[in-house]
Amino acid sequence: MSAASPGIYSYLLPAYTVFHEDSETFSTLWTEPAACHEDFIAAYERDPALYGKTEGILGKPDLHANSFCVSMLPWTAFTSAACSMSCRMP
Repeated sequence: MSAASPGIYSYLLPAYTVFHEDSETFSTLWTEPAACHEDFIAAYERDPALYGKTEGILGKPDLHANSFCVSMLPWTAFTSAACSMSCRMP
């Protein structure tokens, strides 16, 4: 499948970030789906144990095209959020 063409996937992979306290950076991990919820949770808990200390954009290698980002805020309350993006048009 080309990056420019849309596609249909039979399943999606959740991708999520882990925070590295020592460097104050994030890395992306992902977990394969499983036949049952318990197996998925076991894999979801195993991935950070195996790859959670790997720094860089991809903590776990080989992120698939059929992944989607899951955002989970660990805070119970916050007062603001900001996103700054720059976009150059040709």
